[in-house]
Order: sequence, then structure tokens, then C-alpha cells
Amino acid sequence: MERSRRANSSLNQLAGHKGKFPRVRDARLLALLEVHPAIPLTSEAGILDEGLPLYIERDVDVEIDDALHSLSETGGMLILVGPAASGKSRVAYEAALRSLPDWPLVVPTSPTELEYLVAEGMLPTEALIWIDDAERFLPSSPNLSRLIRGSIISRGRSRLIFIATMWPKFYAEMASRPNRRSVRPVDVASSTDAALNEPEVEVASVDLEGQFLANDLTKVARTFFLSSQFSERELARAKVKAALDPRIAQAVDLAGNDGQITRILAAAPALLLKLTSPDDDLGHAVLAAAIDFRSVGYPPPVAPDLLAKVVERFYMDDNQRLSASRDWFKEALSWALHPVSGDVRALQPAASQVGRLDGVFVSDILVDFAQKAVGGHGARLASVRDYLIDESAANSCVSIGWAAYQEGMTSACRRAWLKAAEGGESAAMYNLAKLAEQEGNRDDFLHWHKKSWESGQTDSATELGLHFQQRANNSEAEAWYRRAADNGSQRAMFNLGILYTDLGKEAEAVEFYARAASLGDVDSEVNLAYILHKKGDLERSETLYRSAANAGSALAMSNLGVIAKKRGDIDEATSWFTLAAHQSYPGGMLGLGNIAGDRGDFDEAIRWYTDAAKLGEIKAHNNLGRILERAGRTQEALQSYEAGARAGDSRAMANLGISLLRVERLEEGLDWLQRSHDQGCPLGTLTLAKIYLASGNDEIPVGWFRDSVSELNVTLAVILSFVLVKRLRASVVLREFVGLAAVAGHISSKESSLAAMLISSLVQDSTGAELLEAWVTEADLEESRGLLLIACEALRHVGRLESSRVCVRRSASTGDLDWVYGFGFMLVHAMDREGLDELAGWCKSKGFTEAEARVERMLAELPCS
Repeated sequence: MERSRRANSSLNQLAGHKGKFPRVRDARLLALLEVHPAIPLTSEAGILDEGLPLYIERDVDVEIDDALHSLSETGGMLILVGPAASGKSRVAYEAALRSLPDWPLVVPTSPTELEYLVAEGMLPTEALIWIDDAERFLPSSPNLSRLIRGSIISRGRSRLIFIATMWPKFYAEMASRPNRRSVRPVDVASSTDAALNEPEVEVASVDLEGQFLANDLTKVARTFFLSSQFSERELARAKVKAALDPRIAQAVDLAGNDGQITRILAAAPALLLKLTSPDDDLGHAVLAAAIDFRSVGYPPPVAPDLLAKVVERFYMDDNQRLSASRDWFKEALSWALHPVSGDVRALQPAASQVGRLDGVFVSDILVDFAQKAVGGHGARLASVRDYLIDESAANSCVSIGWAAYQEGMTSACRRAWLKAAEGGESAAMYNLAKLAEQEGNRDDFLHWHKKSWESGQTDSATELGLHFQQRANNSEAEAWYRRAADNGSQRAMFNLGILYTDLGKEAEAVEFYARAASLGDVDSEVNLAYILHKKGDLERSETLYRSAANAGSALAMSNLGVIAKKRGDIDEATSWFTLAAHQSYPGGMLGLGNIAGDRGDFDEAIRWYTDAAKLGEIKAHNNLGRILERAGRTQEALQSYEAGARAGDSRAMANLGISLLRVERLEEGLDWLQRSHDQGCPLGTLTLAKIYLASGNDEIPVGWFRDSVSELNVTLAVILSFVLVKRLRASVVLREFVGLAAVAGHISSKESSLAAMLISSLVQDSTGAELLEAWVTEADLEESRGLLLIACEALRHVGRLESSRVCVRRSASTGDLDWVYGFGFMLVHAMDREGLDELAGWCKSKGFTEAEARVERMLAELPCS
């Protein structure tokens, strides 16, 4: 009952009359929205608004209008960032008035008000929610942050638009946090050049978000930046409006060339004069204290009684205390509340009833000035903070603790959050757990997250799940993730998908990815698409990738580029890679570099690889080395390979080793090849195998081949079988594939039959070769992928080239060009120039331009006989 009563009270306060929110078009809302009042009119108002001057169009208006139009269909968040008195609130309101005049408008004065309305289901499904000075809302309101994020990813299921204004300092702190999700490659080799790194189909990895509960919304919101200094175009518009509004004329005249129009309109000079040259010492003390309340994170409005106690204790000296009248605070407060120009005040009153002052808000122009000024009041500020922690309510201590944390004052923030936690604030409990994690205090980490979970903080259950998952305690991780998932946490559902994938429980992984995806979680869509793609459900997989890409996922865009490139659609691949690259996604840049290299545009390829490398994509160094080598810039190529190798790329190690052998730096070359092999790079293993076999050392490569078979490493087994057959070690291949075919549960009965037929064909048994030919024409392309290539090689080995080509053509016609390249490599090993020439012609006839170019390159690199 109490909760419902408070929710109705909040609704009445926000709406002005019971049960109905005002509309954006209600011009009386400007004061409620905390748009700065302006300097007064110096003449009759006429048709002008006495409260605000005419609106001067800003350069960002068109882009904001477009963003609001888009958000009106989907819901989401729009952030305006700028210093005090830069016009953020006015710009936002004018945009809303243009685009959404009939939308309900919700203007909470505190996070608690909005949380009550959400908890009681009183918010309309379509509304504009105004969050002015977001830095005083988000740190103390995890539920508000969760509501905003949920609205952003709901994709139209509810149309709530949040418009937030914030100062640059707070925005920079939020935006500087790492992305909540990293990316890890999946174990699928999509490389089609033995020496080149291709971008791979990837999945998003475990969600490591774990921020303090001033949640990062900057990466999913539409953000616009405003300067307090007008541009030349804005100044020109201001001069036009100056002819119609004397306030603007006055501001233009006073601003001169510095363009500070909005600050003058907001009477910033008069406000600063009141602060820096006061004519009332106690009034100035009240004003200084109110500024410091904001500086230490105390949430406004400040109650008069508390303000009076702080001023008397910390801002008055003994003489002032002794000589002050009984009404000193009333008089000092009256001075601070007195307008400096028009209705512009250093302190703005908050009054919910006639004749009763509830509290005061200090001008953010003064707060901004004070925070930038260099002063010697650090000790006093610390004393005020300590006093407010002792005297304030628990919810206020959450904000005070957050401000202290931002300033690096760990002891103060811990004391504030402990006070808040004792008062039942789950956000403080969560933040204490994060603080303990930073300090390596596992006991406190577990204690506070469990307390936070018991107090209703779902994110703490997710954090506990992550904690146990990282320590391989999968049963505890699963239990905590499930608790959070049952409470609707998409992050926990996503992490459960990762956990179940790692445990080999694909059905459970699909279930939780699907649940999170249905709620709009983009990374879950990507991972679900990957699983469906693996299972052969290409249509649903691509639909999910496209949905995620349309929601802005660069990872999905890059994956779509990989898929399009594999099926030979270079134009579509280029489009997707370009979109990903424009989001600074290295995989997109890598893909564009490879496409440019394939068409011989070395300069463009070098540019894309260089950009990807600068963003930390270690695979780009290897590709840059390859393209420099093709361009004849061998020394630069060697340097690029070395950069990639030292950064840990095994393929760059292999190419560095090969390059060093070519310049007769044998010891170094073999060392890098060995390192590449040790990291599991097939190119390094293959090159070393050839070296060992050429020197008559069969034992080591044969051992590698046997290991690859026993470990079911099909890629390595296929590569090594090629070189062993070529080096007349076919008997080794035959023996090992007999063993491979007998491994129960790992190979289908069809592949067991294939192994037997392979033996027959390789020993020149005509009946076995015929059976193999029949199997090749009917085999499942996905299930038998690795052994099909072996079968093609076997048929080629016994002179049945046409049957081998039938298999390749059938596979390539489905769009999987890996088969074309695989067959091309067989022909290269066989030194079959005529076969390569025929393969290039066939690619051309099918329109596989990239494949044709790659085969032509194989031909060019084939030594003349």
C-alpha cells in the first residue's frame, strides 16, 4: 500500500494533475525541464515569450530530428553532452517539440520517482522521459539504468525515449570504460590461402561488463555534442534573430567574436560576478556551501536545515558566528535566491507547496566554474563530505560514494557505501563488491554480492556466476547465472549460452541464446546464428546475423562479409566488411584488405591492413607482410611478419620462418617455424614436415600425422596426408585412416566405409576406386568435409581426375569456395598446370571471380617444368 501511495504521489507531482502526464507541446514545461531562464526583456514583450528568447537553430538540429524520428519507432536513448549553459536542455526540448509534440512527457526530479512508476506499471508504453543532469541520476539508480538499457534493446516492443543531458566530464568517464563484450574467434578455419589470415566467423565472448552501477549507456545511445561557443553558421542565425528579440541582440553584442551566446543569455557573467564579488559574506557562504554539496555528490535539492548546519559548521568563522543575527540564514539564503537578471538565480528554489521551501538547486554554471577553478579548499571539502556521510540518508550516500570514487578517494567512497548498505541500498552493496574485487578481497566480494542479490540486485547474481565460471566452478556458475536469468537478466542468459557451449551442451546454449535474443540481445543473436550456421540452417542463421547487423553489431556485419565472400559474392562481402570497418572493427578491415589484395590493389590492401594493425589486430601484420612480399618489398614484409610473430600470431611466425630460410638465416627460420608448429599452425607444421621428409627424416612428420588423427584434428590430418602421399608415404596414411574410421562416436558409418574405399583406391583396386567415385557424387558435403578432400586426392592419385573434379564442382556450386582452393592446392602439389588452367576456366564460367583470381595466382607461382 505504501509503495502504491508513493507511486501515485510521484505521478501527481510529475503530471500536475492526477493520472495524466502532460504533452511535450505544453510550453509551460520549460521551467520543469530546467531550461536555464534568460536575461530579461528590456522593452515590451509583444509576441515574445517573457521567459525565454527566440530559439536559435543549432547545427546539430537536423541530426537530432533524424534520431528522434528513428527512436519514435523503436524507443531508446538520446544523450546531449555539453558544458553548463551550452543550450543542451533547450536544444533537446525544441527537437522534441518539432518531432514528438503529442507524446506524453515524464520529468522525474529523482530516480526514486521514476522507479516507483515503473514498479507499479504506471508508465505509458509510449513516452518521452526527461533526465536532466544525468550524472545525478545514474550513479544511484541501477534500476533506472536497467530500464533504459531494456528500452534501448526492446526494438519497438515499448516506445520509451530517454533524453538525457550530461556534462562532458561525466560522459568521458562513462565512455572511457571498456566495451562490455570482447570477441573471440571460433575454431573454424576459414582461411583459403595457406599463408594468409582471413577474418573468421566469430562469436561474442563471455560478458565481462561488471561496471559500478553508474551504468555505461554511451555505447548504445545516440549521442550529440554541444559547445557553448557558437559556430559561424550559428552566429549568423543569431544575428538574424537579434533583429526580432532584444535579448539576443544584447547577447550578440556582448559576446563579440567569442560566440558565447548561450552563456550570456543564461546570465552567466552576472552569476559569476555574484559568486566572485559578493556583497554579502554569509550569503556567499551559503552559495559556496551549496556548490560544494554538488561537488561531493550530494543529490539535489538541498534541504534548508541541512544547508544551514553545514554553513554554520564549515563556512563561518568564530566572529561571524558570534555576530550573526537570529535570522542570519534566512537573510543569507534570500541573498543567494535573489535573481541576478530576470529570473536567473544562483540558487533556484524547490517548493511543492505554497509558502514552503523544500530545498534549493545551485546553478550548474557556478558548479562548473568552481570545479575548474584552482582553490585551497580541499580540506574543507573533505570535511563537508565526511559530515554529509554521517548526516545523510542512505540513498544520498550512494551518490556521495560515487563522487568520491571518481575522485580516487577510496576510503571516503567505502565509508559512504557502507552507510548506504547499512540502510538497505542494494546499489551500494553491489559497488562495495566491485571495490573488493578491485582490491583482491575475495571474501568481501562474495559477501557483498550475496547481500546485494538478497536485496534484489539481479546483476550481483550475474557477477557471482562470472566469478565462479572464471574459476572453473561450473556448477556454482550455472546456479547463479540461472537465478539472474530467471529474473530477466539478458547478460546472464548470454553468459549461460557461453558456459553451456564450453561444456558441450549445445541444446541448453541455444535455449538461453534464444531467450536473450528474443529480448533484443544482439550478441546472443550473433552466437545463435553461428550455431545455426554450423548445423546447416543457413537461412535462419543469416536472418539472425542481418537482424544483429541492422541493430549495429559490427561483429555480425563482419560475419556476413565472411559468409558472402565464401560463396563468391565479393560485392556483398565488400559492403558488409565496409560497414564493420566504419565502426573501427578490425575484422572488417582485414576482409577489405584481403579483397583488395585479391584484385591486385596493393596500396588499398596495405592501407586496410595498417589500420587494422593499429587497432590491435595482430593477424593484420601477417597479411601486410604477404601483400608487401607480393609487391616486391621483401625487407618491409620481413619486418611486418616479425611484428605479427612477436605479437603471437602463429601464421606470421610461419611466414617469418619461411622468409628467413629464403635469405639463408636458417637457424632463426627453423626456430620460428618450430614456434609456429608448437602453437598449432598448419602452415608451420606443413613446412617443417616437408623439410624433414626432404632430408629423409620420416619419423617426426609421421608422428605428427598420427597425433592429428588420434586427436581428430581433421585440418592437420588432411594437410599432412597430402604431403605424405606426395612423398610416397601412402601406406602411413592408409594405416592411420583405418584407425580413424574405427573411432566410435566420432566418425559416421559413411565415413568408415569411405576409409575402406580409400584404402582400395590407393592400392590401385579398380572396384574400390569405382565405389569411391560413387560415394563422392552422393556424400553429404558438410558431414564428410575433411575426408571428401582426401577422397578427391585419392582419386587424383590413381588417375581418376574427372571424378575428383566432379566432387569439387558440386561442392563449389553451393557457394563454398574452400573446395575450389582445396582442389587447386592438390593440383599445385601434383604440379598439374593443365588441371589448374582447366580449374581457372571453370571458375570463370561459373562467375567465381575471386576463385578464378586465386587459381590464376597459383598458376603464376607454379614453377615451369
